[in-house]
Amino acid sequence: MRLNWFSPLPPARTDIAHYSRRILPELAEAFDLVLWTNQSTWDAELETMAPVRCFSPDTIAAEPLLRQGLNVYHLGNNIENHADIWEASRTLPGAVVLHDLTLFDFFGQYYEVRLRQEAQFVKLLMDEYGEGAVQHWREFESGLLSIGYLSTHYPFGEIAVRGALGVLSHSPEAAQLLKLPAEVPLAFAPLPYRFKARDFSNQRAKYGDGPPYRIVVFGYIGKNRRVEQLLEAYAGLAEKDRFQIQIFGQLFIEAEIRAAINRFGLENHVRIQGFVTDEVLEDALSRAHLVVNLRHPSMGEASGSQLRIWDHALPSLVSRTRWYAALPENAVKFVGLGRDEVWDIQVHLRDFLKSPLHYAEMGLRGRRVLEMHHSPAAYVRRLKVFAEEVRLERTEAARILLDRVATQVRDKLGIAPSDRDLQQWAALVSRLTTARSS
Repeated sequence: MRLNWFSPLPPARTDIAHYSRRILPELAEAFDLVLWTNQSTWDAELETMAPVRCFSPDTIAAEPLLRQGLNVYHLGNNIENHADIWEASRTLPGAVVLHDLTLFDFFGQYYEVRLRQEAQFVKLLMDEYGEGAVQHWREFESGLLSIGYLSTHYPFGEIAVRGALGVLSHSPEAAQLLKLPAEVPLAFAPLPYRFKARDFSNQRAKYGDGPPYRIVVFGYIGKNRRVEQLLEAYAGLAEKDRFQIQIFGQLFIEAEIRAAINRFGLENHVRIQGFVTDEVLEDALSRAHLVVNLRHPSMGEASGSQLRIWDHALPSLVSRTRWYAALPENAVKFVGLGRDEVWDIQVHLRDFLKSPLHYAEMGLRGRRVLEMHHSPAAYVRRLKVFAEEVRLERTEAARILLDRVATQVRDKLGIAPSDRDLQQWAALVSRLTTARSS
C-alpha cells in the first residue's frame, strides 16, 4: 500500500520529527512510502529510505501522487510544524495521527497568529462550546485564567480530526475524549522508540558511588514542564548540596528559569546547558542518576522524552496526569498537581537519598517496559492493520453510497445503472470528497 506521510522531519526541533525518523526503516519496508514536508531542508539520510517531497496546502490537490494510497497526517500543537499539515488534511482527507489530544493552543495560534483573525476563533469557540467558552477566552486574555484551564475544558481534538478517514492515537485516553462517527476507525498504539542495546551491568554500582547525584531535565521546555516548581522544591531542601541539576534543551522560558535560579540562590547548584547535540545529551544521560519529566498541564501527549529516559534505564519523576498517570507505578515516581507538587518533589528527593538503589531498580524496570511495549516493529505492524481498516471502511462507505444512488435512480427514473455507470459515479464521488472542505 502507498503511504503518503505528512510529518515534521529532522532537523525540525520537535519530538514528532524524531518519532518519524525512529520508525522509518520499518515504515519503508512495510509500505510504498513517500515523505511529505513543508520544510525547505531535511536530513539527507532520510532519502536513503524513502523519497521526500515538498507540499503546499494551496497546491496539494494538484499532486497526482496524493490520489494514490492513504494520506497520513501528523497533528500536534505547534503551528509552525503542523498548520500546513492540518490544512492539507482538510483538502485531501486521510488518516490522522493525533499526537496531542488537547489542541486549544494550536487553534488559538492558528487563528490569531497565522490568519490574524481572532474573530473567527471566537466564532469557532461559540459554535463548538457555547457562550461560556467565549467568556473564559476573554478572562484568559485579561490574565484571569490560564491556558491550562482552557486546554482542559475546550480540547478541540474532535475539531482537528473532523472529516478524517481514521484516527490513531498514542494515548488510550483518546477513546473517551474523541466522539467519532461509527464508521471512522479509532486505533491506539503505544508510542514507539528505537532503543539501543546497552550494558546495564554497572547501573546499580553507579548509584552506590554517593553524592553529588546528577538530576537532569531535558526537552522542549515551556511553563508546563514545571522547572520553576522543581527549583523551588530543590531550594527548600536542606540536603540540596547532595544534588546537582542540569537543564538541557530548547528553553522557551529561559528568562523565567534564570530569574528563579537567582531568586532561590542556586547559581552554584543548577547549570543551564541549552540545546545540545544528541551526543552531548546521551553522555549526560549516561552519567545521570535521576530525570525530572513533569508536565502540567499535559496536552494528552505521549512522551518521547520518557521513552528516552527508560532507554537509559533511569528513574524519573512524572506528573500524575493524562498519559503519564497510566505509567506503571513501579517504573516512575508520581508528583501530584497543585499544592502537592513542591512537597512531593521534596519527598521524592529525600527518599532518593535514603535509598538510591531503589531508584536504580525503578529505572531498570522502566527499561523493561520500553522493550516490551514500544518497539518500532510492533508499532508499524499495528499501523499496517489500522491502514487496512481505513481502506476497508472507505471502500465500504463508497459501496453503500453508490448502492443508495443506484437505488434512487432506479426508483425515480426507472433506469437500472450499469457497472460502467457505477464506475463513473465512483470517480465523481472520489473527486467530490477530495475537494477542499470548510
